[in-house]
Amino acid sequence: MVEQAPVLPGLCVAVTAASGHGYLAIHPKLRQLVFHDGTCAELYVGGRLIYKYEKCGPEPRVGGDTHGAIDVSKDRVFIGGWGEAPTRRNPDTQEFEAADRSGKFSHIHVIGEDGKVELQWIKKWDDRIKLHYWYAEVTDLLYDPRKDVLWVARGMLTGVETRVSTCLILPTGEWRTLFSETRIRWLCIATRF
Repeated sequence: MVEQAPVLPGLCVAVTAASGHGYLAIHPKLRQLVFHDGTCAELYVGGRLIYKYEKCGPEPRVGGDTHGAIDVSKDRVFIGGWGEAPTRRNPDTQEFEAADRSGKFSHIHVIGEDGKVELQWIKKWDDRIKLHYWYAEVTDLLYDPRKDVLWVARGMLTGVETRVSTCLILPTGEWRTLFSETRIRWLCIATRF
């Protein structure tokens, strides 16, 4: 597995000011290391760069700082998070509150048993959202092998309180919302080992 770890030549344009975020999984069918560079919006399988979010929008593309949005089923790897394509922010000024986020999107990608990347779901910015508004992102994925469903958590900041929406994706691709627009006061973070 060590030889499959990508050697990154340098830092990408990480305009999210989120430092580096890399997620790892072993593809259950290919038996290769999957490395998702969550800041640079790059996906490596077996040490090779195979995807740069081309299905999400034009360059320049960057990923977001979502943590742990990766999980595996018996034959696939699921990757979720947020990114910008194209990004319209200046990495030198980092004007967080006034940044133009009109290129932002939330996503779920799937690496199939053949190693091909598919865009399972995407939510893009639209004209009803303010340019600088920080809206929904995929914050975690959890595959349930007993029910063969993918649980998806999306968090959003609405200015005053944080809201979270949790739903599941059935094997047919259908979405089921379990709870939505629920106010939370404390955010509990769990790490799976």
